[in-house]
Parts: sequence; C-alpha cells; structure tokens
Amino acid sequence: MQRLWKTLLVAGILVLWASCRRYQKQTEKDYILVDSSAYQNYKKAFRYKKANKKDSAYYFAYKAYKEAQKVKDTFNLYGSLLLLAKLDFENHNYPAAENNIIKIYELNFHDKDKLAFLNNSMGLISWKKGNYEEAIKYFNRIKKEYGKDFPKQLNFNVMYYNNMGLVYMDKKNYPAAAGYFDSILHLDSISQKLPLRYARALQNKATALLKMGKDMEALSLAEQALNIRKVLKNQGGITSSHKFLAEYYYKKKDLPVAFSHAKKALKTAQEEKNYEEVLNILDLLGKIDPKNASKYFEEYVRLQKKLLEEERKFKEQSAKIRYETQQKENEIARQELIISQNERLLTIIVLSFIATLLLSMGLFIQYRKIRIQKENLIKANKALVEQKELLNRKNLELEEKNEFINNLHR
Repeated sequence: MQRLWKTLLVAGILVLWASCRRYQKQTEKDYILVDSSAYQNYKKAFRYKKANKKDSAYYFAYKAYKEAQKVKDTFNLYGSLLLLAKLDFENHNYPAAENNIIKIYELNFHDKDKLAFLNNSMGLISWKKGNYEEAIKYFNRIKKEYGKDFPKQLNFNVMYYNNMGLVYMDKKNYPAAAGYFDSILHLDSISQKLPLRYARALQNKATALLKMGKDMEALSLAEQALNIRKVLKNQGGITSSHKFLAEYYYKKKDLPVAFSHAKKALKTAQEEKNYEEVLNILDLLGKIDPKNASKYFEEYVRLQKKLLEEERKFKEQSAKIRYETQQKENEIARQELIISQNERLLTIIVLSFIATLLLSMGLFIQYRKIRIQKENLIKANKALVEQKELLNRKNLELEEKNEFINNLHR
C-alpha cells in the first residue's frame, strides 16, 4: 500500500513539473512574440492608423512585416500583413491589398477564424474590383470552413450575410439582398449581443426595400436603425442613417425634411472626418438645395481633389517604402555576400596555410628521418672500413708469421 502511495506521489510530481515546464515555455514564447521589435513596430503602426496617419502606419507595418519575415515569426507576419492589406484597401489600392492577403495564405494557417477573415478580405477585394462571382465564392468559403458549426458563429454569420447582401445590391438583385440582410435580423439574440450590426442590417434591408419600391417598410426600418445608433452614440452609424433618410425624403419630394437630415449627416461626417461620406452628402445637398448647388459643388471639388491627392501620395509613399526597403535589403544581402565570400576566402587561406604547415612539418620530419638514417649509414660504413682495415692488418700479420715459419722450415 505504501509503495502504491509513493508511486502516485512521484507520478503527481512529474505531471506537475511537466505542466509547469509547458507553461514556462508558452510564457517565454508569448514574451518573445510581444517583446519582439516586429510586434513593437506593429503596435506603432496600429496607433498611427487609429490616428488616421496612414503614411506612418504603413511605414511601421511594413517594417514589422520585414522584421517578422527575417525570423519567421508567423504571429507578427499575420498581423502586419493584414494591417498592410487594410491600409491598401482603404486607399483603393486593391492589387496591393490582394497581394498581402495572398502572402498570409502562404503561411498555411489552420485556424478557422483566421481563414474566415482572410476569405472575407479576399471577398471584399473582389467585390470592390467588380468581380462579384469571385466575391461570392470567397464569402461561401467562410460558411464551408465551419460546416455544421457555422450557425453557432454569430460574428461570422453577420459578416457573411451582410457581405453577400452588399454584393447582390451591387448586382441589382434587391430581393436576394433583402433576404440576406433579413437573415441577420433573425439571428438569435443579435439585437442584444451586436446592436450596432443589427442596426446596420436594418438600414441595409431598408435600402434594398426602397429600391424595390417598398417605401413605408423601408422608412420604418431606417428609423429603428437611427434610434439604436443614437442610444449607442455611434457617430458613423448616425451619419449613415441621416444620409439614408435624406435620400428617402428627397425621393418623396419632401425637401425641407431631406435638407434637415442631410445637414445633420454632413455635420456628424465632418466631426468623424469621414471624408468619403462628406463627398456623398455634399453631392446629395446639391440636389436637395439647387439654389446653393454651386457652393456645395465647389466644396465637393475641393475635398475630392484633396482626397485624390492624399490617395496619390499614399500610393507613392507606400511604393517608395517598399522600394527603399527592398533596396536596403538588396544592399545588406550584397554586403553579406561579400562578407561571406571574404570569410570563405579567409577560410581557404587559413586552411591552405595549415596544409602547407602540416606538409612542411611532414617534410621536415621525413628529412630528419633520412638524415638520421644517413648518419647511421655513415657510422655503419665507418665501422665496416675499420673492420676491413683490422682484417687487413691481421692478414698481414698472418702472412708474416707464415713466412717466418717457412723460413724456419727451410
């Protein structure tokens, strides 16, 4: 029994140790990701984007992307590339945005949520390029990715139905568009969990119904959307609602009410610095208030020129950043190649020197051996000569003895 308890205690300690090690490793990994220069630059880019400083946002996002690329940091690669794609998309540079999303696909993510966002982004890009069938294909991938679990994904349900509705609006298939927006309105607890998206779906459906000639139903939905947005103090939504109501009353020839809504929309759009909406509202005001149309037109032209100039500068700046970064990388690569070649040459020289030294030492040792052998041979020859001389002397002595003996005999 005691042995069993000891075994369980040891097993528990081992499990606890393994859990602590895994937590420590994960913590270290998270720390590295958060503390990396790629992540710091990504945070800067995100702050600049919120401040509407697009050039600075693009610069730091691209820097974060390049730093993450060097160390193969997929976490920050995903974030920086997605931010670059958003910046390009907002400035109507759709090919560049598409290229950034394709780079994220190449990271081979298996996270369903990330893949859903990527498919949604590609769908939006295709939609803006006017390729509606391709956009529908990408949006349907979101639904396919989740399969039977798709109805449980509230956020992605809203995203899918809203974007499909917008595509069908552009295709002028208003009944289909209204059907998709209505699907959002029937999602479980949507008005409580995501009230702003619920308000957007109300207005989008109202737009489709207005196109279908169902004016009263459209007005009711639009007013509901405006009330929700006012309660939540959603400036962008309030602008959109007032603009819709201005268009509605303009269509109904009720110009004073249309003018009132248009002025309110213009005010909130200017406060929010939503200049694209300002352009749309100025164009609408010119129709509602023909007496002052020239004033609205002048303001429209001035603002449009400013926006086009900013968009042009952004595209030039982003292209310049990419070009200069590539040039720097090419220069660094060239320097690294030169250093590598010099290191290789130095290695060859050092190895050659070592080989020469080893060969010299080998030759010296061989020379010493031969010299010793030669000295030994000389000594051996000298000993042989001495022995030969000794033998010769002994032979002479023997000959003398023999001659002496012969003389005695005689």
